[in-house]
Amino acid sequence: MRKILAAAGALCAAAAITGSSLTAASAATSHAGRTEFFRFVSGLPSGRASAIATGAFTAGGSINLNTRVGTLRFPGGTFKAYPRPTHTVSQVNRHTCLLTVLQRGRYRIGKGTGKFRHIKGHGTFTADILGVLRRNKKGKCSESAPPLALQQVVTAHGPVSGV
Repeated sequence: MRKILAAAGALCAAAAITGSSLTAASAATSHAGRTEFFRFVSGLPSGRASAIATGAFTAGGSINLNTRVGTLRFPGGTFKAYPRPTHTVSQVNRHTCLLTVLQRGRYRIGKGTGKFRHIKGHGTFTADILGVLRRNKKGKCSESAPPLALQQVVTAHGPVSGV
């Protein structure tokens, strides 16, 4: 469960599901201080997720939601997302082993490379996590074993500059 909650925090990283890269969109130049919207979606316990950014720039890429600091990987560069969860509610249904987590928090972004070398920003995020936990040998829901299925959706928004 801690690993799953850590993943939720990282997802705020507003997008750090590294690995499989969706390079369908490309980054575009924007005006300073415009609002950027991020959406990260993962169906993998590994936390690998697709990342889509719209607003000040539009790009498709990837992030790993199971890391403390997320690295958003987009065509032309990367940048770091630093999430800070402020509120987390989690629940496990002991009969069905269904895990639900809702997390809210704040994030900041920076330390970019390539097209994003000057990016700076901050904002708020919401993470919705739904999972089916494995059962242990005694038939109880295991919060330490990797889940059978896990879906994570993170949305974030806030002002950015330097892109």
